[in-house]
This record gives sequence, structure tokens and C-alpha cells, in this order.
Amino acid sequence: MPIAERETNFATSGGFISMRKSVRLFLCGIGLASILPVNASAADAQMPRTKYRPPENVTMIALHGTSEAGGLTGRFTMIVDLRSGRYVAQRDYGIYSEATGFDGRLGWKRDRSGASHFLDSDPARAITATEAWLFRRGWCDQSNKAMFEVKPDEKDGEATLTVWNATPKGGIPVLLRFEKANGLLRQSEVSLWSSRLIRHYSDWREIDGVLIPFAEKDEYPEDELVELIKIESAKANPQNVDGKIFERPPNIHDYAINGDKISTTLRYEDDGVGRIFVPVFIDDKGPYPFEIDTGGHLILTSATAEKLT
Repeated sequence: MPIAERETNFATSGGFISMRKSVRLFLCGIGLASILPVNASAADAQMPRTKYRPPENVTMIALHGTSEAGGLTGRFTMIVDLRSGRYVAQRDYGIYSEATGFDGRLGWKRDRSGASHFLDSDPARAITATEAWLFRRGWCDQSNKAMFEVKPDEKDGEATLTVWNATPKGGIPVLLRFEKANGLLRQSEVSLWSSRLIRHYSDWREIDGVLIPFAEKDEYPEDELVELIKIESAKANPQNVDGKIFERPPNIHDYAINGDKISTTLRYEDDGVGRIFVPVFIDDKGPYPFEIDTGGHLILTSATAEKLT
């Protein structure tokens, strides 16, 4: 269970509310997901049966570029298995890095504290199923098991969009908006825990017979969060990719309970509104009051960090 250090006194501490909000950006903002083969056309009413799959000899795509989010700019990399939907997406902003992925069975996340965990609740499994379906372009699948519903056309500026509501097997619904003129995917939209995630795709380029959007804007309207992804290079069938790259990273072991115990009982402080604080020692210094927060990270205040350096 991640814990965050208390910033002020129990009665006034509010420094962890905005942290929860900022973390949502990375829950499911996994990168350039929608890759279409050249000459694709999704504008007709038979979209679920249209066979515009990637070339048979292209089974994997590797993307490298940049990510801008929360005032930070960092490196972005993503590898997608176009057959199984396995993927790994990594973001490195220098001061912290994080990753998300799907190993073919469960989704996982490595957060900014370095800890990793499976996304194994029923809602999280459904979100992952749709993400993996999008990333492998499941709507192109010849043996598609998703449910499709055509929606009325929409306008986006001068463009007319053909809209489909798709529900992959075991997944959550996703709106797919294709440009009617050329069949390219312009947007995908899903509803997450507390906000929608709308991905805007543009700057399509052909790589080895496959079209890839080299620009993506991931927008969370209700959370007022945005991530901009720009791809600098893309490669079909990258060499020497170990399948273990899709597996959840092992957890780091930089913390422990005194005496190397696996559990313990200790006194805690309560701020009266539901927040719990426990004493923590860092490099034998302390104790420092840390807030137990299931959605948080191992975070220090600037003052405490200065004391420890």
C-alpha cells in the first residue's frame, strides 16, 4: 500500500488531493494505439466486416518519441504485439518514470514510486481488454467478437465523421470516429473511473505498409488533463524483442518492516476526517509521519528531503 508523507498538520493537510488527480492521467494514457493498414476504409456501414488488417508479415510495431504532460517533457516508447494485443508503454520524465502494459492475461502498471502491480479488478480487466483491442486494431479482425453499433455522423470542423460504438469481448464500450472522406481514425473515446479519455490522432504516415499516427493528444475533459505524444520514429517487426518485455516489472525492495517481518501492529494517528498517519524511518532517521493512501506514492516534502541529503 503506497504511502505519502504528511505535508502539514492533520487538520489542514490537503497536499494529497491534487496528487490523486494528476495520477489519473497515466492510468490509461498509454500512447499511439491506433495503427491502420494503408488504403483502409471504415466509412461504409459494413465496417465490422471490412478486412483492412495490417499486412500478414507485420506482427509488431515499436514507437519512439516524446510525451508532454503536467508541465513535463520526457521520452515515450511503446511496443505493440499486433496479434495478441500485448503491449508495453513507457514514459521517462527524468525526475520520475512509469510504465503500463498487458502481458496477454492481465494489465499492469509501474507507478512513479517504482512499485508495480496488476490491474486485476473486474473494471480494470474490462478497461485493459478494450485498450489491448484498440492497440491491435481489433475492429480489423476477420473473426471479430466485438459488438458494433453505428451512430449518427458527426462534424469536427470541416470534417464529417462516421461514428461507431464498439464493445470488445470482455471490454468496455469505445466510440470510434473515422473521417468519412478517407476512413482514417480521428478519435477514440472511452469512459474511465471518473473521466472520459478521448484520444485525437493525426499526422498519419506509412511505415512498411502500415499507417501510424505520429501525433496524438490524450484528453481527460472532466479531470482537465492532457498528454501530447509525438512519435519521432516507428519500426515494423523490431528485431530482438524479448517477450518478457510485456511482463509486469518486479517490485523494488527499498523498504521493509523493522525486524524483516512481513506484518506488524503499530500505533497510528487519525486526523478525524478519515486520513491515517503512521511513523516511518528513512535511513534510520525519523520517525516521519506518512499518510496511508491507496492511490498515492512514496512522496517526501522538500523539507524532509533536505534533512535526508
